[in-house]
Amino acid sequence: MAIPERYEPHVSVDAASASPVGPQQTNWTIGLMLFGASVVAAVQIGKPVVALPAISAELRLSLVTAGWLVALISLIGAVAGVFIGSWVDRFGHRRSTLLGLVLLAICGGAGAASPGTAVLLTSRFCEGLGFMLTTLGAPALLHAVTSARHHGVVFGIWSTFMPLGTTLAIVGAPLLLDHGGWRMVWLASSLLAAGWAVLLAITTQVPAASPTRQQPPPPLAPLRPVLRRVLRSQGIMALAVIFALYTAQYLSATTALPGILTNTYRFAPHQAALLAAAVSLVNAGGNLLGGWLTGTHLPRWLLIAAATVVFLADGVGVFADGVPWGLAMACLVLFFLVGGMIPAVVFSVAPEFAPGPGTVATSVGLVCQGASIGLLVGPPAAAAVVTAVGGWSAMLVFLSIASAATIVSALFLRRVESSHSRPA
Repeated sequence: MAIPERYEPHVSVDAASASPVGPQQTNWTIGLMLFGASVVAAVQIGKPVVALPAISAELRLSLVTAGWLVALISLIGAVAGVFIGSWVDRFGHRRSTLLGLVLLAICGGAGAASPGTAVLLTSRFCEGLGFMLTTLGAPALLHAVTSARHHGVVFGIWSTFMPLGTTLAIVGAPLLLDHGGWRMVWLASSLLAAGWAVLLAITTQVPAASPTRQQPPPPLAPLRPVLRRVLRSQGIMALAVIFALYTAQYLSATTALPGILTNTYRFAPHQAALLAAAVSLVNAGGNLLGGWLTGTHLPRWLLIAAATVVFLADGVGVFADGVPWGLAMACLVLFFLVGGMIPAVVFSVAPEFAPGPGTVATSVGLVCQGASIGLLVGPPAAAAVVTAVGGWSAMLVFLSIASAATIVSALFLRRVESSHSRPA
C-alpha cells in the first residue's frame, strides 16, 4: 500500500489544513510502520540502561560521564526541538522519518566500533538528532494518513512507543550482553534501525505511475514566520509546559523507584529492576487508555487535570512513610497507569492545535522540546528537594509543586480548547 505523493514533502500540514477532517479512511499499514519506527527510535533511549556497567568497566567511565552517556540523546531535543521540527516541516515528514532511522543506524554502528569515550559520546549525541527526526516526522505523517475519528485511538497507540521501546531494550540487552558484550547491543540497535528504514521506505513509496507525481510541491513557508506563529500559539505552549512537567515527574519517580523498592520495601536489586520494567508496560497501558478517552467527548484539559490529581494521590501512596506494602504496590501501578494518559492526550491534540499550514512538526517539536527539558531538569530538581528536605517522602513536595503547575496549565488549556471545534 503506497502513500499518495501529496503527502510528500509536506505530508500532513497542507492536506490537514485544507481539510479539517483529514482523510476519510485510516491507512493502518502506514500507521503500523510509523509506530514501529518510533519504537525502534525509543530502543536507543533504553539500550544503555542495562549495558552501562559493561561500558563503564571497559572504557573506565566516571559516574558523571556515564550519566552523560544516558542523557546526551535528550540534549539536542531540549535545546533545539522546535527548530528541528520546523526543518522537518520544510524537508518533508516521510523523508525526515527515514533520515532519522538512517542516522540511528549509522550512529549506532559508529558507537559499536568506538575506540574510546569521545567517539561513543559523539555518536550518542548524533543519535539524539536521529531520534528527534524520527519521532517528529512520524506523528506529523501519522496525522495525515489517519481519519479524524481515529485520531484518539491512533495517537494513544503511538504514544506507547517510548515505554515499549525502552522495555524492549531493557529486556533484550542482557541476552546480547552474554553474546558479544555492550558493542553487540549497539550493533543490534543499528541493524534494527537500518532494517526498519528499508521497510518504511518500501511501504510508503510512491507508485511510478501515480498521476500526482508530476504535481509541483507546495512552496516552502519562510522559517521565521513559522517559528513565530508556533511560539505565539497559546495551545502549543500550554501543551509543551504540561509535557515538561509530566516527564520531569515521571523520570524522577522512575529514577527514585529502585532505591525505594530496595531500601524501604526490601526488594532484591534484580527484583526491583524487573518491577521497574513492568511499570513501563503499565505506563503503556495508560497511553492506550488516554488515547481511547481522547476519542470520547470529554474535554482534553479535563482529562489532563483529572489524571494529574489521581497521579498525585497515588504518589502519596508510593512515597509517603508508613504505607502498607500492599497498598503501596497498588498505588505504584495506578501511579504509572494514570500518568500514562497525559502523553497520549498531549500527542493527540498537538497536531490539532498547530497554528496553520506547515507547522505540525514544528508544533510537535516544541512539545517534545518541553518533554526533553523535563527529562533533563526533573531528576536533578527532585534530587535537590529530597536532599534539602530529607527522605524519600520529600518526593511528595516535588510532585505537589509540579502537579499544581500542571493543573494550572490544564485550566489555561481550557480557554484554548473552547476556541477549537471538536472533530466530527
